[in-house]
Amino acid sequence: FHQRMQKKFADAEENFRKVLGYDKNSQKAKRELVNVLLSQNRYPEALEFAKANYLKNKLSAFHIQGYFMCLVRKKGITNDDKVILSELTHNIQISHDFKAKELSNTMKGEYEYFVNRNIPNAIKLLKEAIDISEFKNYPRKALLEIYNKSDFKGEEARLKKEMESQLDGFLFDSQSL
Repeated sequence: FHQRMQKKFADAEENFRKVLGYDKNSQKAKRELVNVLLSQNRYPEALEFAKANYLKNKLSAFHIQGYFMCLVRKKGITNDDKVILSELTHNIQISHDFKAKELSNTMKGEYEYFVNRNIPNAIKLLKEAIDISEFKNYPRKALLEIYNKSDFKGEEARLKKEMESQLDGFLFDSQSL
């Protein structure tokens, strides 16, 4: 965990893979490995671990979010993938985790962008999520990714500056975008 937070991703990944070598069922190690891979935008690699965690605990907001992030960014989303994304969206809404509402609102914006290809609505949903969320990190990171991929440089620069000035800015890694 500490290595991931310090952005020592290679060391963190190595340690989590070692733990999984000893205990292949460790949800905590899988969850942390998923976070390390997600932090590096390695979504296809994270997908199998994220799915395995989700299948063990379908109401954990962080397992839902990890699996959603991997699946929604998958190249060539199938109808079966959309069914799973719908299940994930439903389950995040009924999850009792303290960040479930923020994650749910973020997932709605990401779905609009990655699946529906509706950039204006994705941006609108994520801005609304930022406005109403107590913890703004997830919708900000999602919005930043959309700005980056959509070549909205001015908006991207403004949001980066805002994120760096916030208390939760230590979670933001501008190198990963």
